[in-house]
Amino acid sequence: MNTETSAQWMQSPARKLTLSDHLPTSTLAAKKSIAESESERQDDALSIIKNSGMELGRTSLDRRVYLETIGSRYGEVNFLARTANLYEISRQFKTGEISLPIDQQDVSIKQAIIADLEDLSDKSDLLFGPVESERFESIIARGYDQASQIIRDESADCELKAAATRFIETFPAANPELVDKHIYTPDQSLLDHWRPFVEKKYADLLVLVDPDKESYVSDEIRSLFEQAIIIMDEKWKLENAREWNVVAGGSNINVSLEEKVVNVPDSITRSNQKMRGLLVHEIGGHLLRNLIGELSGDSLLATDMPGRVDDEEALLTLLEQTLTGTPREAGIPYYLAAGLANGTIGEKIPFEDIGAMIDDYKSVMSHKVQSAAGRAATSSQVHRITRGMPSIVIDGTLHQVTYNADLKYAIGQPHANEYLERNKNNPGALDIAMYGKFAYSNTDHVRYAEDHAPNMSSYSIPTAS
Repeated sequence: MNTETSAQWMQSPARKLTLSDHLPTSTLAAKKSIAESESERQDDALSIIKNSGMELGRTSLDRRVYLETIGSRYGEVNFLARTANLYEISRQFKTGEISLPIDQQDVSIKQAIIADLEDLSDKSDLLFGPVESERFESIIARGYDQASQIIRDESADCELKAAATRFIETFPAANPELVDKHIYTPDQSLLDHWRPFVEKKYADLLVLVDPDKESYVSDEIRSLFEQAIIIMDEKWKLENAREWNVVAGGSNINVSLEEKVVNVPDSITRSNQKMRGLLVHEIGGHLLRNLIGELSGDSLLATDMPGRVDDEEALLTLLEQTLTGTPREAGIPYYLAAGLANGTIGEKIPFEDIGAMIDDYKSVMSHKVQSAAGRAATSSQVHRITRGMPSIVIDGTLHQVTYNADLKYAIGQPHANEYLERNKNNPGALDIAMYGKFAYSNTDHVRYAEDHAPNMSSYSIPTAS
């Protein structure tokens, strides 16, 4: 730290220290401008929700507080930009470029880093939701139950037994009475019931997948997505679909509302069955909800209503499962990674140790040692929670922050299960769920979406009913 900055801090000890003191004036001005314009947008959005008499969701209540610190819609872009600066400071600690002799200047640096880490952690919890301790403990309890069975099984593979032993040695203790609680794996009967309705609604997209083709590589995936968007434009009469493009990019397949692109990374392969699910999830789900929301003329339905992210990801994952026929509880690796890193129960686990622990969890739950591909998947899942965030020991205490966006899969799973279960005799509920970017688990939001949806008879979108 330069002497001038140190002198400024020394002259105003009452001011809360943050790492914004390290940022150039131009960067701070840009962040302030983003925060102010986004704050105005949120003012309008919240005003609409309040005036409609709807109950606010979790993510809107503290959005202003978050924006004042981060200044970005849903936080991802500027959350990571801000963290990059924090990460650089923590890197300098680790490499010794910044040392910590006990004098006022370095104490100030240390206090600033701790304050910012705590602040970022609070904002991540407020925006995306924290890990619930009892649910986290129940997930671990299931692992203990399976690990114990494996250790007692004389015929179990030696490597599998080693994974079970490591699980028991490394995971925090869990109450065995929770082993049967908070299980949100969908029933097979629920998937079987909804499969024909999903296939009917998305028949125009699913027919693009060649049943005789075993798998699809990146270029072929992009081609299928492009064909699906053309169908939405020309056959379903959704003219705003033509504004979208499919591009090479990203580390995973995703839909960007801001850029109006579907990102497909290079060098990936997806099975025939997975490709069917992706067409429904990415194009028939994320993209369709945006297109209908835009056509409503309502900015909230086009982009975001409180709680929508959790609900949307979980429902679309569940619709994928109706096609694969394999029920599973979504998002458990992300939930475990965040809970272990934050010390939800027990001590905080350093980022670098979490991947191996989750591999052992997967091994004991499947009774099968993780393959190289499985370990690579775990590494990717852990990275999506840590995102290169700082993990640093200061005065013997581990400080680290998780980026909780991917908790949405696990948080939304009960909502998706309940929505499809409750509407078994009402397949039209699947059509309504696509009326925009709203939380279908909130009945106020559903009414709002129905009231503000465009005239659906003007379009030729297939229905589930």
